[in-house]
Order: sequence, then C-alpha cells, then structure tokens
Amino acid sequence: MRYCLLAVLAVLAGLTGGAGEEFVIAEDGESPYVIVYPAEAPPVVETAVDDLQHHLEQMTGARLPIQTDEEPLPEHAILLGNNHFLDELGVEPEWDRLGDEGYHIQTAEPHLVIVGGPVRGTAYGVYGLLDDHWGCRWLTPEVSHVPERERLELPDIDETVVPPLMYRESFWVEASDPMWNLRNRLNGAWITSPQEEHGGGFYYDGVHTFFPFVPPEEYFDDHPEYYSLIDGERQWEYAQLCLTNEDVLEIVIGQVRQRFEAVPDADVVSVSQNDWRNPCQCEPCQAIAEEEGSEAGPLLHFVNQVADAIRDDYPDRYVGTLAYQYTRTPPENIVPRDNVAIRLCSIECCFSHTLEECDAGQNEAFAEDIRGWQELTDNLFIWNYTTNFAHYHQPHPNLRSLRPNIQFFEEHDVQGVFEQGNYNGAGHGEMAPLRNYLLARFLWDPERDYETALNEFLDLYYGGAAPHVREYIEFTHDRAEEGNHHFYFNAPPPTDEYFRGDFVEQAHALFDAAEAAVEDAPAYMERVRILRLPVLYVEISQALEAGPEHVDAARIREAIDAFFAMVDEYGIDLINEHTPMDEFRERCMQSAVYQAAH
Repeated sequence: MRYCLLAVLAVLAGLTGGAGEEFVIAEDGESPYVIVYPAEAPPVVETAVDDLQHHLEQMTGARLPIQTDEEPLPEHAILLGNNHFLDELGVEPEWDRLGDEGYHIQTAEPHLVIVGGPVRGTAYGVYGLLDDHWGCRWLTPEVSHVPERERLELPDIDETVVPPLMYRESFWVEASDPMWNLRNRLNGAWITSPQEEHGGGFYYDGVHTFFPFVPPEEYFDDHPEYYSLIDGERQWEYAQLCLTNEDVLEIVIGQVRQRFEAVPDADVVSVSQNDWRNPCQCEPCQAIAEEEGSEAGPLLHFVNQVADAIRDDYPDRYVGTLAYQYTRTPPENIVPRDNVAIRLCSIECCFSHTLEECDAGQNEAFAEDIRGWQELTDNLFIWNYTTNFAHYHQPHPNLRSLRPNIQFFEEHDVQGVFEQGNYNGAGHGEMAPLRNYLLARFLWDPERDYETALNEFLDLYYGGAAPHVREYIEFTHDRAEEGNHHFYFNAPPPTDEYFRGDFVEQAHALFDAAEAAVEDAPAYMERVRILRLPVLYVEISQALEAGPEHVDAARIREAIDAFFAMVDEYGIDLINEHTPMDEFRERCMQSAVYQAAH
C-alpha cells in the first residue's frame, strides 16, 4: 500500500519506549514551546495553527504563544510549514513524495517540525499529531474527545505519511461541517467553502449533466436529433444524448469550458449520463457500442473528444464521466484519455457483505468491472453507497463491509472514493454519526483496525451505553450474515424477512438496557434515544401492513407517537431520498391501526 507503513511502525515503537528520549511539550499547565509558522502561510495553515494552540490548551492548560518565522527562532519551537528554519535544523522533507497532502513530522532537538504538501499537507500533519499520537478524536462536528494530560510528551519522530487515496468524501449531512472534514483529513466538496480557511478539497463538479448541458426545453423542438433514438423515434423524456452528433459535441465542449471558468476550483467537470437508461439507438452510436461490447464505448468516445478539446486551456484538470448502470462495463478497445476521470458506481451491489466475499452475483460482476477499468486508466474513482436510499430510517447492517470495501478500492488503484449516504434534508439517518466516523477513519487509512475504531467511537460517544449499542450492532450484523440477507442501496423494506420474528422485540430490549445505563447522563441519553427510531420504523411499518386485527393497536399508536415526537424534535424531514416525512406521517395517522387505538 502507499501509506508510509514503515515510518508509522517506527513511531509506534517510539511510543512504547523504543525511540530514545521523550520531548516534554507541556507539564503542570506550563510549556516552554512557541508555535512558529511561515509569515506567508496559506489560510489553511493559519487555521491549523490556531487549532493546535486550542487543542494543546485543552489538553494541558498551557496556551502556547504563536509567532511567524520572520522572528528569531525560539529556544523551543513547534515549527509548522515550509518555514525559514528547516535548512538550519537539517530537516529535508521529500517534497515530491509528499504531493499536495502528505506530511512529514520530525523532532530536531529541542524542536518539533510539522511540514507538508502545499495544499493541506501541513494542516493534516497537525491533525495527524493530535490524532495519531495524542489521542484527540473528532467524533462529530459537535462532539470531540480531547484527553487531558498533566504531562504531554512525544518520543523522537521521523515520520512521513502520504494518504493512499487522493480524494476522500463522506457525503452525509452529518459530515457536512468543513472543520470536521479538515480535522478528519477528508477533502471532498464539503470543505470547499470557505475555500481559503479549510484549504479547499478535491472538487468533482456535477453529475448527470447531459440535460443540464443540452437542455431539451431549449433544443428538442428544433433539434430532436440531439437526443436518443428509441424504437425508431427521437425522444428526450427519460432518454440521453446522441453521442455521435457533432453539434451536441460542440455544445458540450462549450458548456465544459463555461463550468471550468465559473468554478475555478473544480478539479473535474463531469460529462455524464442522466440518472436513467435509454441510450441512443441510432446506427452510429450502436456501431461503437457493438464494437466495444458496452454502452461505455460511445460515451467514452464522446468524452475523450471533449477532453481533447479542453486539454490545452485546462492542462491540470479533468473531464469526468460515470461508469454507471448501462455504462459500467468497460469498453474493449477505447482507452480513456489521461485527462479523463472515470467514476465507477457500485449501485447494483450488496452492501451487507463485502465486495469480495458476497455470493450475490452483483458483487462479483462489479469486481470484474473494477479490474477492467483498472487496466484502462490511472484516473479511476468510485461512487459508493452507504445508506438505504428507500428507507433512510431503518437498520442497514453494512458497518462491517465499509473498511474491506475501501481496501478493495485502494488495492485496485482507485484514486478517490465518494461515499454517498443520507446527504439531503435534515439528516439523522440510521447510525449516521458512527458510520461517518468509520468512513473518515478508513478513507484516510484503509489499514486502520475496524474493532478499534468502532469501540473508541462507542465508548466516547455513548458512555455507559456503549456495550449495549455494540450488542445491537452485533445482533443486526450477525443476523444478516447468518441468514445471508443481502442489503442493497434501496432494499429490503422494513417488512422483509430479515425483520420478521423477534427482531423488534430483541432490538427494543437492547435499547432499553442502553437507556438504563445512561439514565443519569443526559448527553449520552440524548444520543442513545435516537438510535431506537429505526426500530420504531420497522415496528410501525410491519403493523401498518398487518392491520389492526393482528397487532396491539394501543402499543403501535404509542410507537407512532414516539417516532414522530423524535421526528419533530430533530426536524427530520425525509423518510427516504425523495419522499417527505409528512407523507409517512399522514399514512400513519390515517391508518386503521392508529385509529383503532382510540
């Protein structure tokens, strides 16, 4: 793997006493150290400087002074960034190896140096120090763990870390805070605003752009030939573009140029199919598709021409496209240009099992496709799915597959991963805080241990309820594995076989125990309470299907009232990706089950 494992192992040896004398950064609320940073540092380094000072004060009670490298070198300094003193101290980072985001941490007695790549590298070095060496954890945007230390020390370090994935994004509402992303070393679109303060991110602009670029309401009446030929007729409703039409090509090239000008921070502008099927069946388009053995053929033929047209004006940027549904299989002959980024989508896969171990044919087919694209391009990205888009608020046992799947992507030379989840509305999808934390940990370091990451979050976030929450997680995941239940991006519904039998009863019992364990700890109780909402959703959905004659109507009415009390308390506005919560509320309130409880 590309993560600098040997350096990390050397540091871990130091933490156990094998690396010489330790540096004492602070003791008994006092510190001799000064934080020094370059006078011309970018704003993201200034953010990290202030955050380092803040965290050190929280940990030790000592508030370290801050100065720039235009002042004399203090006797004891924590030096950040490419400052004037590196040569004097004999610190020689491997700049080419660091790239934009890698960092180097080195003790140069009596100083500590943290220097990184020019984009976010130095900031990531600060958070690497706080996280990997001093135990700080940023669980959610609202909840952090900063351990208090009477004596804060550090062994000799000579560590270089370069992230294995160039692009790392958790696309959940709960992950939308820019500072949380920076601290957890994610670099997706969530941190692009404000650009300067958080260092920007790898910005992939747009998706499903065919009709935004060539809007049917503007062109179809006069130029139906711009759109898909379906069963002998040109149509635009639930259709695509004709990818061998020269006018369409010129329009899209112009649109891509406009996007690069309008969004100067965009690393990639997407030229990608609409979010449905129906590719063009005209003879020229189908000739390419047949020759290439895939509808990815005409798409990539088109996208390559767009990439060629903009290359000279935008040499450091990419034209992106999707390998999605009908275009997922790689073509047999056409190769993406070196300024084309392929985004392979796992939408058909089972997520309760890993990509390599599932016996459902969908995962095996996807694995074959990723190997095929790996042979064609060095610019392969993944669009992965980490929630149930049809039922945001029901159990979705995919936690055990998160890390192995990210490892699988990294092993197949993927450059970046977009983890789509409960991204819209008010959020609060099932176990969203935990899922985002795990995604952040594994996207930065795919080799990070799952059990360690899981347990540290549960202990820190749920306090005394952690063992019971852990038992619930094991219960839901064991049930999926033992019954070989396959969970896809939009299934199964809460009335599926997986949820039948004693599921609701056992889950309620576990959350009863969890709440009892923290009944005197309001903060933990608040976090535990909402975990029950998915179980109530299953219970209510099953009762609505069964009808009042087969359920305890009074109990279900109580469950409905409890469910919507939480919905209102947290402002939850969606039941799934596209359906307002009020539609489910209306269904529940008007149901025979609810009315029977009067």
